[in-house]
Amino acid sequence: MYKTPVVLPVFVTALVICCATACGFEKIDLCDSFVLPNISVNLSRRSPYRNYDNMDEAERLNQKRLTTFAIMLGKRQAITSALRMQVSAGVESGSAAEDTAYHVLLNDDTERTVVRHARFTFLNLIPKLHILLPPNQQGNLFFSAGAGFHYLLLNERKADIENTINIIDNDLLEERSFSISANIGAGFERRLSEKSGIAIVYNLRFWKPVQYTQTADLFPMGAHYSEYLFTHSFGVSLLLPNPTKQ
Repeated sequence: MYKTPVVLPVFVTALVICCATACGFEKIDLCDSFVLPNISVNLSRRSPYRNYDNMDEAERLNQKRLTTFAIMLGKRQAITSALRMQVSAGVESGSAAEDTAYHVLLNDDTERTVVRHARFTFLNLIPKLHILLPPNQQGNLFFSAGAGFHYLLLNERKADIENTINIIDNDLLEERSFSISANIGAGFERRLSEKSGIAIVYNLRFWKPVQYTQTADLFPMGAHYSEYLFTHSFGVSLLLPNPTKQ
């Protein structure tokens, strides 16, 4: 059963503290701002499946959770006093061990214990609508929803179990795929000075970024492999208001 990551209560606590300690800051207007940058940690529950041509039902597999880090740049644009658009683009990357350890015999006749190690690199473009609650002296609370467009570069390799930097086989798998995601979230923002602001943001993403055809001795004709991800993102954004709007 998937348990809520420990980061979630920490994030909520930090959000409450920010709201409680922000008294005294001037009323803010960050609807027309540059997001330079947003830095986030992303925790994903993976639901992998393998489909065979001669089977009606997909085989459910188990994979370890994936942790990635992302940096995004973006621009906000006000639509109405309570609605705005934010478009962000950036890169996200992380890695995970794909299976249990096993032994391999190298060309020099030495035996090494290895794991399959996967590196995920995403190029992300994410437009969102923000619904703003009435502002006050403490800051702005908002809710967000939108779609995401993602390009995945997936590389699998065999790595030494004691040191995953030590690559045994660097060409185990290399795949590319495109996917679309659904996103909902919330955030809190406040002005730090006349020329900057900060936002703390949570986002929940549902997507299917991994899709490719596997081949192996047990299924030489190939099988379609895919992964659904439920991703919790916790981020901090530096906001630079548009000087023409001040």
